[in-house]
Amino acid sequence: MKLFLSILTILVTFVVNAQNVKKIIDKGDIQGLAKYIDAQAEIYSEVFLQDVDQYVHPMVYASAKEEFEMVKLFVKNKDKIDDFHSIMSIAFAVSLSTNNNKLIEYLYSLDPNINERCETCHGHTAIMIATVYRNENWYFKLKPKSELTLLSQDNNNLLQLATSIDYPINYNIVKDVLTIESLNFNQVNVQNRTALQNSAIAGNDTLYFMLKEFGLLPESERNLFIDAVIGTNFNIYNDVYNEKYLWELFSFDWMEEFNEYYPLELAIENNGTKITTSMLDVMFRSLEGNNKYIDILYSILNTRDIGDYYFYPLWEAAQWKNRKLFRLILESMVKFNDMTLELTEGEVELDPDFFIEAQILFTKFDYRSAKRNLGKEFTVNLYKELGIDF
Repeated sequence: MKLFLSILTILVTFVVNAQNVKKIIDKGDIQGLAKYIDAQAEIYSEVFLQDVDQYVHPMVYASAKEEFEMVKLFVKNKDKIDDFHSIMSIAFAVSLSTNNNKLIEYLYSLDPNINERCETCHGHTAIMIATVYRNENWYFKLKPKSELTLLSQDNNNLLQLATSIDYPINYNIVKDVLTIESLNFNQVNVQNRTALQNSAIAGNDTLYFMLKEFGLLPESERNLFIDAVIGTNFNIYNDVYNEKYLWELFSFDWMEEFNEYYPLELAIENNGTKITTSMLDVMFRSLEGNNKYIDILYSILNTRDIGDYYFYPLWEAAQWKNRKLFRLILESMVKFNDMTLELTEGEVELDPDFFIEAQILFTKFDYRSAKRNLGKEFTVNLYKELGIDF
């Protein structure tokens, strides 16, 4: 019992210390930090850094928060920090995400290990972080001494980080990374994406065609297609288009959700009006005599259970406040009903003399959502124009 209470006391003290030092750093209270450090035999508490969704050493946290004087205070008390050089090297790497050159230069002057991995930052090294945050000056400064072929915890290499969708592309960095002969330009990460696919899902056609001309490849043509749909850039979509994929379900194993989407749903969900228009045109032309396709389009337009939730195409368009997309989907629903198509309901074999008409239902849920997001006058007039009532 005494042992349990002793362990519990240590844990409570650890948590309280971590919370206290985090509050001190958040407030920029340099005097409070000095008092905190003076009271500690060893500075070992870890605090939560939301940017990386991980716990880090207070010195690393202070660096991420750009608290220059606080970082200097930790350095002054380095004897209280176990494995100080490693902690300082990580603090340097993290500082590269701030673009605070005064802080970066100071930590660099302490001779950090620039190839030290920040395990709480996806396993990135200094040059990786400089690449992600498009810190061009430090990318080139660190390059001669950096290990350039390392992979992150997500199996990203420098080219994938340089082409990631997190920040605007720095083409000087991208072009230089493409000169690193030892780098695998078609490296596949945990999301089954290559650098070429990064450009597609970002909807960046300038980058996409540059990488394609350079000879870069996707993990698969199928995955490239769906990334282009999500990216909603019609030039890229048109380049990778393959009609057979329109009728296939796509899932993403790396996501926590277990949903399956048709490309049309992803185009709508990502506000891709032009791609949605093109898809619907092709899909409607393919319906005649094809019961499978009829069932698929019927299920999409009629609100489909995709796994964790139901997909409401009209609701999605309304959330984007995209009147053109909303009108397009609503007109497609009316058009589908006017075609008087036979519904086979998937695998069910029906009596050839028995006919089930495939009819899209119009709901007040979508109607109210449209009035709220697209305007009452627009919505009422549109439904009236298309002859839709409840």
